[in-house]
Amino acid sequence: MQGFAYFPTIIYRIELPQLVEESQASAEDFYFDSVNNGAIVVQTSNMTEDPRVKDLIRLIQKTAKGVLDAQGYDTSAVRLEVSDLWAQKMEYSGSNVLHVHANKLLSGFYFLEVPEKSGYPLFCDPRAGKLMSDLPLKQSSDITPATPFIHFDNVMRGTMLIFNSWLGHSMTFHGSPDPLKFIHFNVKQI
Repeated sequence: MQGFAYFPTIIYRIELPQLVEESQASAEDFYFDSVNNGAIVVQTSNMTEDPRVKDLIRLIQKTAKGVLDAQGYDTSAVRLEVSDLWAQKMEYSGSNVLHVHANKLLSGFYFLEVPEKSGYPLFCDPRAGKLMSDLPLKQSSDITPATPFIHFDNVMRGTMLIFNSWLGHSMTFHGSPDPLKFIHFNVKQI
């Protein structure tokens, strides 16, 4: 029998430790300015205007163009803009619910501090039709077309993940006494 794999969902990974220091300096100031009232998860305001993240933003824009071109989209008539870029800090037991980003093209994470027992990104199978008629899974550690969730439990300081904004994503339970710190971002078309 012949099989054809269509409608792929791709998560792109890049290691960029060289941008962590400037990005983290910006994030720390934004964490400080955020009202947290003892919150387990702190989310900053939009950091796109901070000059310390301009190199990161330029790299995201360049990478986004490459990703969309590789996926078969015509980006020649649009300008890609990092519309949202905010830092998050998760203390022990923090997490983030499964969500998507409407009216955006791409989203991503850039990790600044990833302690042992850290939370990590979890991605959900986006095929709604599959979810409506799914069977129980066989016991296996292999990733198959039946796998409902993909996790990246091996991210480190400087890891960037980029994915289509329609892909459901979350951050799992953070089990470390040291905070998990990362930047989350969105790219849109102008």
